[in-house]
Amino acid sequence: MKNITLLIAMLFAFAAKAQESYPGKHPELLVGKQVKVITNMVEKYGYGNFYTDESMLKTYIEDPQKRATNYTDLLDKTFTVVSAGPVEMGHSKLQLKAANGETMYYNLNTKLAFNYPFEVIGGLTIPAEYYCEEITQSTFDNSTIYESNPALGVMLRREITPGKPDLSSITIFVFMEHNIKPQTTGTLILENNKTVVFNARMIAQHISAKLFKYQFSVIPSAKEIELLKNNKILGVKIGDKIAPIQGGNKTKNVFACLVTKK
Repeated sequence: MKNITLLIAMLFAFAAKAQESYPGKHPELLVGKQVKVITNMVEKYGYGNFYTDESMLKTYIEDPQKRATNYTDLLDKTFTVVSAGPVEMGHSKLQLKAANGETMYYNLNTKLAFNYPFEVIGGLTIPAEYYCEEITQSTFDNSTIYESNPALGVMLRREITPGKPDLSSITIFVFMEHNIKPQTTGTLILENNKTVVFNARMIAQHISAKLFKYQFSVIPSAKEIELLKNNKILGVKIGDKIAPIQGGNKTKNVFACLVTKK
C-alpha cells in the first residue's frame, strides 16, 4: 500500500500544487503573492484565460488553432499578482506582472479549480472559516443536513436529528477508463500511509465509450473520522484499479469544519 500511495502522490503532484494554491471565492488572497505557471496536464490544448489587455479580449501569444496560449510560452513563468477584481458571475480578473515589467491578465474561475495553472511560491494560507463556506445547510422533516460541494469528486454530508446519533457520510465520485466488475469494498488512500477500507455498494454509470463513473457512499467510524480530518485523501482503490482524488487538502479542511456543525 505504501508503494500505491507513493504512485498516486507522484502522478498528481502537479495537480495538488495547483489545488492547494487555489483561492476559490477569495481571489484577494493571491494579491501580493508570487505565482508560478505549472503544468495543466493537458499540454496539447495550451493555457486558456491569459490576456494582454485589461478587457480580456486579446489572448496572450495566441495559437489560432488552439485558441489559447502555447504551453511553452507560459510554463514555469513567474508573476506577481498585482490585483484581483471583484467576483462577478463566478470569475475574477487577476492582474499579473512579470519580473521584466510585462503585464497580463488572467480570468480566474472562482467556482472550479479545473485547469487552474498556478502554484503560489511559499504556499497559500487559507483561513479555516473559508472552508466552512463550502458547506450548505438544509432541513428535511426534523433533520438538519449539511453538505459540501461535490466538485472535487468527494461530497461530505452530515445529518443531525434530535434524539438520534449524528450521521456523517462521504460520497466518492470517480471517473475511470476501466469497466470494473461490481464491488462491495474499496479503499480510501490517505496521506501519511493511512487508509480507510470501506464496505459499500458501487453504483456504476457508463458515460461514454471509454469513460465510466463509479460512486460509493461511506459511513465512517469515529476513528475514521479522525483520520479524514487530519489526512488528505489521495485516491480510491476499487478492485485492482486506482483513481486519484484531486483537492484532498481542501476536502480534509471542509470535513474538519463539517464535524463541528450542530
